[in-house]
Amino acid sequence: QPKKPLMSHNTVGRIKAIQDTQTFDSGFRKREFILTVPDGNYPQTPKFEFTQDRCEKLDQFKVDDEVEIEWDLKGRLYEKNGQTYSKAQGSKRRVKAT
Repeated sequence: QPKKPLMSHNTVGRIKAIQDTQTFDSGFRKREFILTVPDGNYPQTPKFEFTQDRCEKLDQFKVDDEVEIEWDLKGRLYEKNGQTYSKAQGSKRRVKAT
């Protein structure tokens, strides 16, 4: 069985919103969605994204569905401005109803 990347995580939550797929001039595609995740008195609402052929993975779900998502934390330092950008990207391995 292949090893999971070091930055890979699993989260269970309820879908709060699913955005339409965005297609850019370069052909790159992404689709974002928001989960509500219980966290004591203050539920969290992280945003995740799927890219390219993974965008269709969200077609089977609707708002209020409870799902488990395996996701990877991605980050990049841009040398020109010294800023770091991070995103939570759904992995190609799994998103499923719970």
